[in-house]
Amino acid sequence: MLQTKHLSKDFIQGDSTIHALIDFSFDFPKGITAIMGPSGSGKTTLLNLLAGFDQPSQGEVHLAGKRIDNLSEDARSDIRLHHSGFIFQNWSLLPTLNAIENVAFPMLLAGASKEKRLAKAETLLESFGLKHRAKHKASQLSGGEQQRIAIARALILEPQVLFADEPTGNLDSVSGEIVLELLRQHTQDERRLVLVTHDAEVAKMSDRILYFRDGKFEKIEELK
Repeated sequence: MLQTKHLSKDFIQGDSTIHALIDFSFDFPKGITAIMGPSGSGKTTLLNLLAGFDQPSQGEVHLAGKRIDNLSEDARSDIRLHHSGFIFQNWSLLPTLNAIENVAFPMLLAGASKEKRLAKAETLLESFGLKHRAKHKASQLSGGEQQRIAIARALILEPQVLFADEPTGNLDSVSGEIVLELLRQHTQDERRLVLVTHDAEVAKMSDRILYFRDGKFEKIEELK
């Protein structure tokens, strides 16, 4: 479902080459995999490669049975839409849409009817305890509410793989725990969540932790 083979990413900076990720091979099991390491260790670079937002300098990424690293941007976007979801640290809600429209947006891109997408979005909002906020714009929601909206949006097409970049980084501890519980519920079956975090307490709630330093994979810690 999600696999890398000898994955590397280099960036050119002036006359220098930055080796952001170096020869990483891994078959991601079901459940939650946390990615940890100091700043500049390659965490976000890896997440962007896995999700198809960027292409590697070398190596392969396989998602949902397809090799995606050598595809066009349009082809990678189509695979992201139908097989994965992404949760950003800054939530990235569309400010002109209300909560239910934000949640339903991926279904709009997928061509679903208005009736179908709004009905499913309402069901998700209700399960997240936010049905009463359906008509509110992002600016009218708290940080914790915005992040739950972002998670609902990422889940509406029922992706098998979910990516999250510091999903609790801008939240207080109570809101962070709510978000983590929602993410854990998402991985109760065969689904996968790849989570980048700097917070050791958040990482400990995963099934395993992959540690990186200076672009290199150092070790894995199995927690469950």
